[in-house]
Amino acid sequence: MLGLVAMLVLVACGPDTRPVAGNGNASSSSSAPQKYAIDATVLESAEHGPELCAGPVAASLPPLCGGPPIPGWDWNAVAKKTTAQTTTWGEYHLVGTYDGTTFTLTEPASEFQQSAPVPLPDFSTPCAAPAGGWSVVDPAKISLDDYTAFTTEAPSPPDYAGMWVDASTNVNGLAGVPINQVYTVAYTGDLDRHRSELAAIWGGPVCVIQRSRTEASLRAITDELFGDFGRSIGLQVLSSGNNDLRNTVMCTAMVSTPALQQKLDERFGTGVVELTGALQPVP
Repeated sequence: MLGLVAMLVLVACGPDTRPVAGNGNASSSSSAPQKYAIDATVLESAEHGPELCAGPVAASLPPLCGGPPIPGWDWNAVAKKTTAQTTTWGEYHLVGTYDGTTFTLTEPASEFQQSAPVPLPDFSTPCAAPAGGWSVVDPAKISLDDYTAFTTEAPSPPDYAGMWVDASTNVNGLAGVPINQVYTVAYTGDLDRHRSELAAIWGGPVCVIQRSRTEASLRAITDELFGDFGRSIGLQVLSSGNNDLRNTVMCTAMVSTPALQQKLDERFGTGVVELTGALQPVP
């Protein structure tokens, strides 16, 4: 049974740290390399030396992650570290330069700085509430089988563009079916037809909205970001995936620059790919 529909489905892998053009690693105003800061895991295993884990870290023991090497790293110079089996790791605040392949410290590693909590996404329903508020529309279609059919059918049309649930009401039916939680389902095509098709399956409240880009087209963009196009513009992708709420692709790369964002806008449309960098420039 499908539970809370995810807003963002991420595709993640180890960073592509092959040398690439256009990373924007040098300062535009001088010959001095740009400095970057990051709070991240440093990990060394039997397979490799100390590496900066700017992307996802697998929650195993020992953890698994990888990234650009950190030359000159000294475990004796840091206060906190953990060793299990043949792996040593720890979390630190790092400042250094990045040349597209290697992260070089420009000052000693310091204590990991917890980032500010990320505000929760706004899952509120974009449709106007009907008279009397959102409620069950057809009590004959709110069984577990009906719910399963709905969550299977809703994303199946080729013009499907995303889906989420407004869980501000926590009233469930039998077997935990969320009969009073409003599902928003987005499509790029005929909304009246989709409303009728969903109403024939599910009796709970549904908001059907129009979007300009299908989920499949956004997934294809992620494929391009990880593929030849991304590499051709110097994009080293750490994670990427659809944002159903915004009908965009959220992409985290090693470095984000205005030049990279401009190239993404030129290829996919302004704002379609929302680029952020794991390494934050130090002014």
